Amino acid sequence: MKSNAIENFQTTTLAKRGKEVEKVLVRVLNIMQGQRYIKICERNPTQEQFFYGWIANRVSL
Repeated sequence: MKSNAIENFQTTTLAKRGKEVEKVLVRVLNIMQGQRYIKICERNPTQEQFFYGWIANRVSL
């Protein structure tokens, strides 16, 4: 489920910027996903061994 902030961003910006918004939205979601992995590692350092693989295989720009 999308957060309200992302949904609002998509709705308001789509009218102004057109299809380019979709590319930016994908980038934003990837950044958020990367931040999630960082937080996982900060809370549990044993997960740091997986960090490279998470980023390499799941986050793309």
